[in-house]
Amino acid sequence: MAADENLLTQSLLPDYGKYLSIYQGKGVLTLEDGKKYDCQFEAGQLSNGYILLLCDFLPPFPTCLRIPAAKFEGTTSEGLRISSEKSINEVNYLPATSKGHSPGVWGAFHLNEMLVQTSVCNQPHYLHFGITNFEFLGTERICQSDNYFCHFLPLNLQSRGGSTKLSIKPLDQYDKIMQRVQTLKGIDVSCEVIVEIPTDGSITEVTEVVNDLCYILSVARGTKIQWVYCDQKDRTGKPIWRKHCSRITKPYCPLKIIHPVASGGRETKGFIEQVYSVYVENRESYKLNNGTIDAYLDAKAEADYLEMRGVKFAVSMEILKKVFCKSMNIKGGSFKSLIENLCNSINLNVSKHEIDLFVKSRNSLIHGGEFFCIVATPKQREKFKVPSAHTEEYLFLVNFLDRVFLKLLGYNGPYIDWSVPGNPTRKEQV
Repeated sequence: MAADENLLTQSLLPDYGKYLSIYQGKGVLTLEDGKKYDCQFEAGQLSNGYILLLCDFLPPFPTCLRIPAAKFEGTTSEGLRISSEKSINEVNYLPATSKGHSPGVWGAFHLNEMLVQTSVCNQPHYLHFGITNFEFLGTERICQSDNYFCHFLPLNLQSRGGSTKLSIKPLDQYDKIMQRVQTLKGIDVSCEVIVEIPTDGSITEVTEVVNDLCYILSVARGTKIQWVYCDQKDRTGKPIWRKHCSRITKPYCPLKIIHPVASGGRETKGFIEQVYSVYVENRESYKLNNGTIDAYLDAKAEADYLEMRGVKFAVSMEILKKVFCKSMNIKGGSFKSLIENLCNSINLNVSKHEIDLFVKSRNSLIHGGEFFCIVATPKQREKFKVPSAHTEEYLFLVNFLDRVFLKLLGYNGPYIDWSVPGNPTRKEQV
């Protein structure tokens, strides 16, 4: 498409995938050397959280874009103001150019953040965080409009720092979104976390609470839950601005350990409210928001061969062992003894057989890249009750780490035991 043709007559962002939001208009891209280039643009956020800016530059054209971009500012045809000043990186331009027109100059950029502002100047009252892949059942309902009722999940999160009340509400077409996510093992925003802005107007602490909540939800569902945009709205629900954030998301994984609809959704509510304060207390010492939980979730993800996922579980335990030793000031000891000490410290009741099998499985995966059930001798099979197949051994590791993380968060209620292939079982107590 030539630069003098109206880019706004067509949508180009779908060439990159399914999108959440899309904006079109005219703007200015400023490079780090201070040069400015006018363009028609299309910007938006994909369902996986990725933020893109597509520029169709207007004359005089930039001769090259090797100098990094520093800032983008634009206005849509509806009067929305678009801006980005953080980490603007050039990526491949995918849309095909139209034939029969003079050559133009195009550019595509990945944005770390993008702010969308309206002309509304009302006092902000609510924050709406769009979160990915969270499956749930609301425990309460409110009337939206025209006798349409929406079920939502109210939460009261308490810690030593105080309490925060918030709610989780499904998006329109929530059922369709989750069916698609589960079927395609994809990524999409399924609901919003809604919280009132504190009276002092600060949103930093509220954002931290939502960050913590996402990690807790991730453990509950066995898959990465992440917020990718935040809306600021007034008391009537009218939008003031939206901040899109390109954050780490992961494809859906079905290995949940707290059932989404058990007890009418109250099991999920009870889990979140019970473990929140313990999560906050252990967050720094166990690096729960700095690699520990993410490594555990990555081991559950279905993108790799089973052996590699088993290796990731072993690595996840290594990370947990390291932070445990540091928090307890333990200088040495065998892997087996350290795992026993960890389980004792979090009050996880595990048998000698489970500890022995976990250690053997870990050693085999780390040192040979194979499950213990593949390399075990007949004598070892009898002594350690070795699983008959690698799927069974992998699910043993899943169940072992599930219980470790549930206890690490101070949870002692119902959960799903995945240790038997094809037969996940709801247990009443960890």
